[in-house]
Amino acid sequence: RVPHTSTAERLRGIDAVVPFGGDRLSALVDGFHFIHLLRLRNQVRGGAGGNRIDPRRLNDLDRGLLKEAFRQARALQLRLRLDYGL
Repeated sequence: RVPHTSTAERLRGIDAVVPFGGDRLSALVDGFHFIHLLRLRNQVRGGAGGNRIDPRRLNDLDRGLLKEAFRQARALQLRLRLDYGL
């Protein structure tokens, strides 16, 4: 029931139906944008594998942010599984 086409806008639209809470929603959207940034950066640099990123090649800051982005995604998946049986 969310008409938006961009992932960030869909997350914001879902929040209107199933509230995540402002901080949680912000973390989800920021995590999505960070992962997307890493993918684009890898593609621009001509990284083999396109969307595949070797975390060992990231600096400590990027690696930590990537871990947190994955934690946020995992929390969203768990919430969807518990709320909707997905």
